[in-house]
Amino acid sequence: TRSLIVTGVQTCALPILVRRAVGFLGSWRLDEVRPEHVEALFAQMRADGKGGSPGNVAVHCRVLRTAFGVAVKRGRIKVNPCDVIDLPKPRKYRPRQLTVAEATAILDQASSEGARNSVRWLFALLLGWRQGEVLGLTWDRVDLEAGTVTRDRQLARVRGAGLQLRPTKTAATEGVLPLPAVVVDGLKAVRAQQRKDRIAAGPHWDYARLPVNGSDPVMVGLVFTRVYGQAISREDDWADWHALLKAAGVPPMRLHDARHAAASFLAALNVHPSVAQAILGHSAEAMTMAYTHVGDALTREALDAMSALLRPGREASGGN
Repeated sequence: TRSLIVTGVQTCALPILVRRAVGFLGSWRLDEVRPEHVEALFAQMRADGKGGSPGNVAVHCRVLRTAFGVAVKRGRIKVNPCDVIDLPKPRKYRPRQLTVAEATAILDQASSEGARNSVRWLFALLLGWRQGEVLGLTWDRVDLEAGTVTRDRQLARVRGAGLQLRPTKTAATEGVLPLPAVVVDGLKAVRAQQRKDRIAAGPHWDYARLPVNGSDPVMVGLVFTRVYGQAISREDDWADWHALLKAAGVPPMRLHDARHAAASFLAALNVHPSVAQAILGHSAEAMTMAYTHVGDALTREALDAMSALLRPGREASGGN
């Protein structure tokens, strides 16, 4: 049983899942495993408090279903024991509602910490960009003279291959977007600071070398980097976010909730759903009109309104 289960799950499961599932089910022969045995595994997970949430149980069940499915295809068993298991429905996560005052406090705190922090969190709260889209932004995608940015890539960690620049989550995300003045000024400050950092670092400066869409690693000029030019990991970015919330006196919340906040602020400003789609890169039909063309003028007007809401009177100063 152990070898067959591992064969089915090792390519799609985390090591801890393999150890937990195989360790529990490995005392039975493959053809002896019943739905009750799998359910007992999930019951033990809940009792031990180790990953027993409904969502995590569902992940385990999906992986085990795939593993036992391999055994069914190979004729080792006739029935997949996971096919008849009723899983508890995960409680739908409700993002925390961020107020305008809290968003302003976050951005004020970020501004006090320097140009990089200031504009990085503007991308989250003002533009609603996903984390990978911000961390994967490169200077060749930014036109500071025209005040535009091309959003078509994201920084992603590929299992066994490390950090890479990959296509964005959905085709709706891709495109050239106008930037409000506060973000343009912030990016100019980041570029100036990055040049100073390169001079100060001298031979220690090392441009990030990352695979792009599956290519061999190439040198890329990331907008947001570590001290010596390397890419910022998602984990470090999450840590920066929570440290920022604490410094700003805002209760903990997911980084992705900043994207929800940006969408809420756009709705509060009565921004047309199709304009919000262009800004946020949503593909959900419930939010946008699928075939409505949005011009740059409307998009820029909406972003300027967002700037006035979250960063009143700061356009000229770059948010500092």
